[in-house]
Formats: sequence, C-alpha cells, structure tokens
Amino acid sequence: MNYRYDEAKATQAAAYLMKKYGGKMKYLKLLKLLYLANRESIRAVGIPIVPDTFVSMKMGPVMSNVLNAINGVDDGIWSKYIKDSGDYTVRLTKDPGIGSLSKRSLLILDQIDAIWHGVNQYKLVDWIHDNIPEWTDPKGSSLPIPPERIMEFVGLTPDMIASMEAEEKLYQEEDDLFARLQREEGNCISCRA
Repeated sequence: MNYRYDEAKATQAAAYLMKKYGGKMKYLKLLKLLYLANRESIRAVGIPIVPDTFVSMKMGPVMSNVLNAINGVDDGIWSKYIKDSGDYTVRLTKDPGIGSLSKRSLLILDQIDAIWHGVNQYKLVDWIHDNIPEWTDPKGSSLPIPPERIMEFVGLTPDMIASMEAEEKLYQEEDDLFARLQREEGNCISCRA
C-alpha cells in the first residue's frame, strides 16, 4: 500500500506543532513528532494524519516528502508557510490554518507533543531507535517502511490491514477520477457559459 502525499495536511500539521514552539523548531524534532503522530493515528484509526512515504534513515523513521519540503526540493504549499532559518531549524512565516486536519488529528498532535515537548531531539531519536520496531538502521542510506509494517507493529490484525489497503485503493481511485473530471470540465467548451 502507498499513501498519496498530502502537502496541505503536512504543512498544516507541521505549523500546528511549530506554533507550540513559538513558530520555530529544530526540524529533526518536527520530523519525529510528525512521524509519531502518524503512527498513533494509524494505530487508532488505521490511517495517518499526513499521508506520505515512510523511510528508515540514520536518525530514525522519516516522512520522505516532508523531509523534501524541509530541504526545499519543491516550491509548493509548504514553502509558502514554512522556511529554513538555518542551524537545522524551520520557522513559520504565516499560519496555513488547520482546515485540512480533523479534530481527531489535532488531538493526536496535541497528545504526542504533550509527551515529548520538553525532550531534546536527540533523546527522542534514541527513544525511537530503541522502541519503534519498524525502524531499521539503513547503514548510511534509507530503507522504505511499508505502511503495512507500521500497521502490524501498532497491533492491527491482518484482516484490518487488508481492509485498510482496500479502502486506500478505493480512495485513490476516486481521487484520480475526480481529478480527471475536473480536467475534463476545464476543457469542455460546451460547459462554459
């Protein structure tokens, strides 16, 4: 199963956490808090807060597209609200709001931050290395973490995982159809007034 990255949700979830740190935080800690929140959301309801591609890296599990956004790989939604401020820190330049996030997502983000707020980013990394079994030391590279592996380690049964896979596939098919219909509507000459 692959989740389709949602940059709006990623930006809003990151900004929501960053506001708890005065709008500026070390991006390593931000990455870890987002991952842990996604993991908790998968445990609680079978889906992540921020759909993304998960990978094992030296400093623990990472959301690949969020890391790319932090590193300035693309010039999308993220870059309009969150900027690199040097010293491995990101800062919030304006508030993207929370309109793409559910109340459940906000509650999970609050819970994860409450646990880890005062903890140094490197102590958090050490804890993750010792306690998050889907993370594998990539020996200087990166290794994919399939969502099914996360689901298994948070306690979902094989039947629940199969159901989530089917639901995600259906969601992506509907999303593709909606996008195609929007493109076709934009090209429909007889549809225009």
